[in-house]
Amino acid sequence: MNNAQFRRLVLDTPAKQTSGSEKSTVDATPKRDGVTLGSKMRSSIPMTPRSVTISGGVDFVRQLAERDQAQQPQRKFRSSAAPKGTKLPSGYRDRTQDRASSEEDDKARRVQALEETWKLGQIDRDTFERLRSKIVGGDVSSTHLVKGLDYKLLERVKRGEDVLNKSPSSEEKVEDSILDEELEKLEDKEITPIMKQKAVKKGEMAPPPGPGAAAGRKRTRDDILAELKASRQAAKAAQQSTLGPRFHKIGESKEKSRIERDERGREVLITVDKDGKIKRK
Repeated sequence: MNNAQFRRLVLDTPAKQTSGSEKSTVDATPKRDGVTLGSKMRSSIPMTPRSVTISGGVDFVRQLAERDQAQQPQRKFRSSAAPKGTKLPSGYRDRTQDRASSEEDDKARRVQALEETWKLGQIDRDTFERLRSKIVGGDVSSTHLVKGLDYKLLERVKRGEDVLNKSPSSEEKVEDSILDEELEKLEDKEITPIMKQKAVKKGEMAPPPGPGAAAGRKRTRDDILAELKASRQAAKAAQQSTLGPRFHKIGESKEKSRIERDERGREVLITVDKDGKIKRK
């Protein structure tokens, strides 16, 4: 059986009339909310209608539009300037929002009063359009109050102005003017190259030659080492402690005992105890 035979079989078979008992059983069965096991996440729409009647095409387009509208959630526009998630306590209100709404309401009232004056014939059309352009002309936020084309806004766009961004505040204008003045002062100043000061280099003088070195003769490596050794020993002798014989450096080797001869020629044993006292025996 091909597709054409199956379609012919479905069209030729009449729909069965359900009895009242069957309807009651169908109505008695509870309906399940949500997604059941094995069902699709989104409702399917029927296939493209085969009939060429107008009603079938209209139903299909309506079903398609309803499905697309259900899939696309509506965007929520914030009407408050407060951060997201914050709630104003009782007794407080968003003054920024109130100020913006009051300005728009004031412009709308002025335009409405001007329009009523023109309808009464008190002013002509040219005067009405000129006064209306002064009130709401050239501003994107209030262009919905202008009936027709906003020529003032169109001129700003042709000049290349950024009409979508808000105009700078008075504080920003003051800062820009101060910055321009500072730049003009810098332009008036004469630019001169930086003069570098010549510093005289001062090095360390070499030590004078020793007494044994002849004038005009080059010193050898041994001579230089001998001079360095002598200078170190002199510095070391100058730094020796003057605390007495009892104080000595740690690790310093001391002569424990020695034998000397006195004036009579006798041998005398000289020892040094742990306190540094010298004893003769």
